[in-house]
Amino acid sequence: MTSLFKPLVTILHALDDALGPPFIHPMSTVLQGLIDAVRGVKQNKSECIELMETTHKIICEIVNLHIKAEVPGSLPVDTLNHIGRFVETLRKIYVFLEAQQDGNKIKQLFRLAEGNNLLKDCQAGLAQAVEVFKIDTTLKLITNSQELEERLENMHQELLRLIQESSDAATTTSDMSSVSCTSSSNSFSFLPPIPKVFHGRDSEVQIILEMFENKMLPRIAILGGGGMGKTSLARVVLHHPYMLAKFKHRFFVSAESAGNSIDLAALVGLHVGLDPAPDLTNSVVHYFQKTQDCLLVLDNLETIWDIPESQHTVEQFLSMLDDVAHLALIVCFIHCHKILTHIMQITMRGVERPKKVQWTRPFLPPLQPLSQDAALQTFMDITDNSYDTEEINRVLQFTDYMPLAVDLMANLVDYEGLSTISTRWEEEHTSALAMGYDRRSNLDVSIGLSLSSPRVTAQSKELLSLLSILPDGLSDVELVQSKLPIIHVLKCKSILLATSLAYQDNKQRLRSLVPVKEYMQQYMPPSQAMIQCLQAYFYSVSRMYTSFQGEELHYVINQITRNLANLQQILQQGLNSVSSNIKDVIYCVLNLNSFYRITGRQSMPLMDQVESMLPMLADKHIEANFLVEDLLSYRHKWLLSEEWIAENLIPVFNQISDVPLQAKFYGSLGTHFLNRQLTLVLAKKYFQIAYDLSESSGNTLTQCSALEQMCVITWACGNYKDADIYASKAQQLSRLSGSFYEEAQACIVKAHLLIDAGDFKEAISEIKRSQQAIHICGLSGGHLHYIALSHQAEIHLKKSEFTEAQMIFDQVLQNTSADNNDHSYAYALINSVYIEIAKDEVTSHTAQKLGTARTILGGLGRDVLVCDMIEAELTLKHGNINLARLQFDKVLSTARGSNRRVEPHCLEKLGNPKLWPSSERQPISTLVYLSYAIHCQQKLEVHKALLFLGDILVAEDELTAMALYTVALEGFTFMDIHQYRAECMLRLGDLVHKQGDQVKAKTFWLQARQLFEQSSQTKSVAVVDSQLTCLKDSENNQHALEKLVNLQVPGQIVSALIERSGVEIEHEVTGAVE
Repeated sequence: MTSLFKPLVTILHALDDALGPPFIHPMSTVLQGLIDAVRGVKQNKSECIELMETTHKIICEIVNLHIKAEVPGSLPVDTLNHIGRFVETLRKIYVFLEAQQDGNKIKQLFRLAEGNNLLKDCQAGLAQAVEVFKIDTTLKLITNSQELEERLENMHQELLRLIQESSDAATTTSDMSSVSCTSSSNSFSFLPPIPKVFHGRDSEVQIILEMFENKMLPRIAILGGGGMGKTSLARVVLHHPYMLAKFKHRFFVSAESAGNSIDLAALVGLHVGLDPAPDLTNSVVHYFQKTQDCLLVLDNLETIWDIPESQHTVEQFLSMLDDVAHLALIVCFIHCHKILTHIMQITMRGVERPKKVQWTRPFLPPLQPLSQDAALQTFMDITDNSYDTEEINRVLQFTDYMPLAVDLMANLVDYEGLSTISTRWEEEHTSALAMGYDRRSNLDVSIGLSLSSPRVTAQSKELLSLLSILPDGLSDVELVQSKLPIIHVLKCKSILLATSLAYQDNKQRLRSLVPVKEYMQQYMPPSQAMIQCLQAYFYSVSRMYTSFQGEELHYVINQITRNLANLQQILQQGLNSVSSNIKDVIYCVLNLNSFYRITGRQSMPLMDQVESMLPMLADKHIEANFLVEDLLSYRHKWLLSEEWIAENLIPVFNQISDVPLQAKFYGSLGTHFLNRQLTLVLAKKYFQIAYDLSESSGNTLTQCSALEQMCVITWACGNYKDADIYASKAQQLSRLSGSFYEEAQACIVKAHLLIDAGDFKEAISEIKRSQQAIHICGLSGGHLHYIALSHQAEIHLKKSEFTEAQMIFDQVLQNTSADNNDHSYAYALINSVYIEIAKDEVTSHTAQKLGTARTILGGLGRDVLVCDMIEAELTLKHGNINLARLQFDKVLSTARGSNRRVEPHCLEKLGNPKLWPSSERQPISTLVYLSYAIHCQQKLEVHKALLFLGDILVAEDELTAMALYTVALEGFTFMDIHQYRAECMLRLGDLVHKQGDQVKAKTFWLQARQLFEQSSQTKSVAVVDSQLTCLKDSENNQHALEKLVNLQVPGQIVSALIERSGVEIEHEVTGAVE
């Protein structure tokens, strides 16, 4: 059976590596899991074989669909949705197969009836896939190994051919564009190609190069009217050999799709490889501050500069970029280095420059039309036919030698002939004169002539009109899959490219130039039918994203990201037109806002417009969906009261019969209160309602989510037993539903409980289960993966295995970034600081790390209390005891009852008598810590408190102290806490040594030394070594005295020798014996 599937796994891997279509990677990981699981099946073998055979047929058909697709590897959204459902079925099959193995732990999760229901779900899911993908079930699975090998080999060869074609296309693309060298694998910074035809700008190129030579960090503004060739000039400079040698990092960012300065910062962030965030302004600046040898080109800045309300913030952003070079140069001078940093080059229309930038002088003059010779050379490079130079110059005079007009005219002449175009120009130009002549009129005439060419079909014009409102352009996939009412849409694309009315950017997206867009918007705006078609397509894409959250959907995420400005534009038009599909438009806005929320962006401005339209629509279902997204997106900062909710929100949901939506609403209410950590009881109440509703509707995923949140709340309230029940139930439901993403989350929640309970062995087992589930999801290396890693590192920290913990945090730091405002990066930094303190390895960089973490968390609006706590630790490490106590007291007063991480740590520090010598309040602090630990059922904290209580009592009651140390040691041994086991053994060794039992003391101290070494406590190792040395000296003294007594040495001599050190006594005695 496994031999049938191994070649399929290879094919799926090849398809995923080459084209990366949605769901193929998770399909391959689940399939590999099925191969491993089927080997151990002991029960229900015939059912398992039937499931696997049907699975094989379906996967083969899915691969064939990708091979035969019009755009390689791209399938319609409806088909992708069915593939996503099939992957969910595959996961259920995996769970079922695992349950058929002897001694499998999964069998403990559900009863026989639940196992039967799971089998029925698997069979139903496969039956649906068979129907959707039109699988002929009458055909038997090929079992002949040679025939099967030939069929799969043919399929593999077809796929390799497809990959080769895609590779050839990619090679062509790479010939036309290059990739800026950047350290981030997430960078979208593909440089546009150097223009193939470029004449008449040698003087401008030379001026710019001289600016770079004369001033290391120039600020250059390339100004000029539409169609004057600003972008082409910037592209030539960008690829000049001088620039290639001078700059390691070159970025070209088109601001055309930006609506404000935050959008502009997001675009720059995307190109340099930063992850999305509500506002990347500071992160972008920080990136350039720490990255050397950067050239940044901002193109089409007038798009947002022309918006009055955006001018000020855009200037502020440019001013911040302007400051980067100066600050970087100062820093390098202090370190005795002169390093080239950043050059900012901006192309804008008109002649106005942003005022808050120190532009390099003398200014680059605004671009003028080409010379007659340059225009003629441009014309002749484009056309293949030979014409009389005088005739060409006569036609070129009509263009005013504007580069874009010359380009359009040359392409027209190349297709229609010079005499035809000359006649048509005269007619169009006369019409333009009648309406009032200016230089722009000649450009419009050129565009109009191009559009009226027989070469440009009516449907090509419709496509161009649609492009005129799309700042991001369209990819081939979107052109084909959006089902536009355009026959042979890719042929229309070729026509627009051939006439220079459109172009392909560095990401192979079809776009039109700004002057052409403006012309089309004025004279040939797109039809509502065309816009609605695109709206429907993007709505289906956004629905797929929200339906399969938790899946590996990089393809879909990238597609939405590259169309954010398009979506904003067409949704804005949809809301303004109040068309018949207004409901779909609103749902698309809500889905897109969900995307913004989950990917860390600000809430969409369109949400305000939707909110204002709700009374007019009078649709309770739409209103209910809006309220859910509104609560989850945290648009309103205030805390809602229970009374306001009862009066204004709950009645809306009582009027709809959609139980899953009602469950989602109460879940969002629970999230609203949980995020504020002030009303946990109320949050749990709403999550309980959400759970009950989702249980009645059979929505297991919502049940799992509610259970996980109730687990967190219940544990925060100190009820471990109920919290454990919630976590186990969430694990069971997620497994039965085949949602490995939810299972991974449930396992992480369960691990969190076990860590607090001190059961680290079981916690590690749960983390391994979560990582296995994450791998099956195809999400290894994602956000959830690093959460699981962080919990694993936390266990190492609790056990004082600081080296092992640091290795994990280093891994997190290497794969995340401060520039991305990544909270995983921030917490890894904080824990690294904590480890440096614990290992007594504090350096000058330690405080800097803590400051970086504080900045990141503050920028994300997260609690920085943990940073305050670690700062108090640093203060204590530096010996400022009084200030440290004040800092811990302040943090504790803020954290009480709301922060289960910070509160116990502060109580531990304040309760440790070794840290606060001669403190009158110490016994009370230690007892408070013990009381808290017992109340919260935190086993590790209880035993630490017992150790500290022993330290307080040891001076007056050694027997009680010894009993406390012994109990604490037993607990630490069970939990395998190295450092605190050592602390107990060190103290017990001191006490038995004091009692005269040197043999037992030595045993304790030797064990303590080994554990201190294991926990990297070098100072404590030195203390133990000192005590062991003293013990050895004492043993030597005793041995020497015994020798003296045996030799019957006079008492006066013995007394004199005792006053000397042990070594001297041994030496004297040895001499005497000799």
